[in-house]
Amino acid sequence: MESSPPPSRWRPFLWCVGAAGVVVACGVAIILAVRGDTPLLRAEKLEESFELWRRNAPTDYDLRFTVQADRMDEEEYAATIRAGKVVRLTRNGDDLPNPNDRYSIDGIFDDMREELKMASLSPASPEYQPGQREGASVKATFDATLGIPRLFKVIAPAGRSFVRKVREIQVPGKGRIYP
Repeated sequence: MESSPPPSRWRPFLWCVGAAGVVVACGVAIILAVRGDTPLLRAEKLEESFELWRRNAPTDYDLRFTVQADRMDEEEYAATIRAGKVVRLTRNGDDLPNPNDRYSIDGIFDDMREELKMASLSPASPEYQPGQREGASVKATFDATLGIPRLFKVIAPAGRSFVRKVREIQVPGKGRIYP
């Protein structure tokens, strides 16, 4: 009768190496899944898309978009824009007082410019503000026909990341123009 070899002193070590390999593989898979295919935002693409929007932008429209920030539930916003100005704004169905133009497509473009600028500043810069998203990646995709910022991501290594998605744009009397 054959006897089995004596247990190896290396067996616990091999189990640890195997477990570490599984953890690393899972981490790489998560990073690749989260990274996604959203390209980094370049100033040239931002301005090209903004000009396309300006050429096609209605003065009156209803905008629906969502915002998902770190450790917070996704919030849905609805803005009513008339003559290029936000006249009504809701968050998750509740009216918000004093709506401002930051919640229009033009306002989203302004936010994108600001985030792109802040991401490029170093703490040594005189324009740097304490608490800003240092080392953030700014990513975006745009509608090829209208220039609408479909998806806007700011990914900050120390938190304070967010994702903004334009869900729908409707024009009174014409219906939905996006998507």
